[in-house]
Amino acid sequence: MQGVLEACLIHQCLDIILEPLKQAACIRCMMSDPVGNLRYCFTPLALYIVDIPKVAMLTCQFGDGLPSNIPHAHETYHLSGIFLTPEALHHWHHEFYDHDVQWCIRIVGVQELDFRFSILQPLVTFQHFKRGISTLKQVTGRAQQDMQHYIVAVIADATPLGIVRAVWVLMDFCYLSQAVTVDGTQCQKILDALKTFHDHKHEIIAHGGYWGAKSKDIINWYIPKLKLMQSVVPSIYQVTHITVIKDPAESMNNQNYDPQICQYLDHVEKCRHFHTAMSIAEPQ
Repeated sequence: MQGVLEACLIHQCLDIILEPLKQAACIRCMMSDPVGNLRYCFTPLALYIVDIPKVAMLTCQFGDGLPSNIPHAHETYHLSGIFLTPEALHHWHHEFYDHDVQWCIRIVGVQELDFRFSILQPLVTFQHFKRGISTLKQVTGRAQQDMQHYIVAVIADATPLGIVRAVWVLMDFCYLSQAVTVDGTQCQKILDALKTFHDHKHEIIAHGGYWGAKSKDIINWYIPKLKLMQSVVPSIYQVTHITVIKDPAESMNNQNYDPQICQYLDHVEKCRHFHTAMSIAEPQ
């Protein structure tokens, strides 16, 4: 009952805070377009970054697995008028600690994995886990990232090759998805990493690495954070549409879109190359 009341309170607070946006979406509001003309505009979307339980709460979906209206593969999240974009901390780093690390602990063994982490050479800027990782209580996103740097090397000769490859490609997925610039080739590498994981994930279950809350083997892969990884590439394409289409359109005169967009992007690229050359040039 307390959880239900808490969820109701959050929904009531959101109703109060978002009331101006609701009014604008319902009766429109005056906004200026790129050329300065005033237009009546509807604003039905809001940005909101949440973790998986809050996604379920905001969309009034409860139970195991994903909310029923979260797409699994080909769409970004569009829930009840709220656009939920992939977010590294809750969707990738928490997935790593909640699942990848637990698989490794159960397959390698608690004592062995802690020992391997404890004898690693301390490095500047990276956390040193001198007592291992199994007894950590409050794990921050930074600690999770530092574990990701070590995990593949730590389990390399202690687990079957298929499990090493499954964990390895999930790390590749995290790094590729967080790249500063992402092109079509990079997106294909992200998709290939996910495919490779799905090709080898059965070995995690085969070696007893996937347990439930009552220490029982689980034979399914109903992991919401893994399913949400399928939406990363579509989200990248949507952001790309904004940066290479919508943003350049704001500086146009609403005529000859294609040539003007190409010219705008060409100028941006030349300016970027110029700043790069100037930054590496020796001071006069």
